[in-house]
Amino acid sequence: MTDQPADLLTTAANRLRAAATLYGDPGPWTIHQGNGFLRVGPAVAPRRGWTPQPGADLPEERRDTAEYIALMHPGVGLALADWLETSAEYYQPGVTHPTHVVRALAVARAVLGQDGGQPGPATTH
Repeated sequence: MTDQPADLLTTAANRLRAAATLYGDPGPWTIHQGNGFLRVGPAVAPRRGWTPQPGADLPEERRDTAEYIALMHPGVGLALADWLETSAEYYQPGVTHPTHVVRALAVARAVLGQDGGQPGPATTH
């Protein structure tokens, strides 16, 4: 991978797509509660998903985490990956970019753990 913006966008899109497709069901996801646990996953197969319960005494102590995981289900990851790929196709070196490309670069950096996910300057490379 290089530090070129189009490469960053494509790499982040690939990473999101790979993670999102691991679960097979793009969502939406819901929160299920039973046997003292919260589980987040597809409505039709609640055993596939996440159990945000480490160290909690009551399921409600992790409800905020469960709600966030349900909100950011794999379908959201796939949509973000599509947006990042489209932004990579739109990017042209040496051109001042519209805000959506600058914001896409911030998301890509956040996905890749670079630069704290902060947007860079409007003009890049």
